Amino acid sequence: MFPDSALSLEEVGALLCVSVDYTDTETCTYGSSFYVIRATAEVSVKLVSWPDKHIIAETHTVTGTPKTCAPVLNTSQLGDHLVEVNNVDIWKWFLKYKR
Repeated sequence: MFPDSALSLEEVGALLCVSVDYTDTETCTYGSSFYVIRATAEVSVKLVSWPDKHIIAETHTVTGTPKTCAPVLNTSQLGDHLVEVNNVDIWKWFLKYKR
């Protein structure tokens, strides 16, 4: 089982390093003050042993573009904009390396 939190680096056996870069694909405008940015995400993940810093495993993925702009959107509860990106699920990949 995974601990809830690590108290110090001496207790850590590995670090999960995640890097995410977003690329805007389209801006959907609704009225004069609300917009939705559709984006893709490019994700690089490394599982690194600690303290010797050897790469245990790494993966790279790019999400697909989220659904097209909705013709009408109720924006009354959303502030001034929204960014829409498909989910990136690395959990299944990560569990292969759980001890």
